[in-house]
Amino acid sequence: MKLFDAAGRLVRAIDENKVDALKQYKLGKAEFMNVKTRDGFTMEALMIKPPDFDATKKYPVMSYTYSGPQSQSVRNTWGGTRYLWHQMLAQKGYII
Repeated sequence: MKLFDAAGRLVRAIDENKVDALKQYKLGKAEFMNVKTRDGFTMEALMIKPPDFDATKKYPVMSYTYSGPQSQSVRNTWGGTRYLWHQMLAQKGYII
């Protein structure tokens, strides 16, 4: 958790909430992005590449979609067991 002033500058980190147990795993980096749909709507998305990603190779893709305008599923928060499942698929060579 971080505290920012009204101008958006970082004042201080209150609690980083690091989970040391996750250091034993080779996790892929979660990348936030925006994707424009066919009808012009900008959709938020999250992509996890395999930890040893090589841009010259082809990878299978698994797309997780939760449909529902009332519930945002792409957030900069801990994703729980679903996030770890996506990380396991990334370790096995999938782009999520």
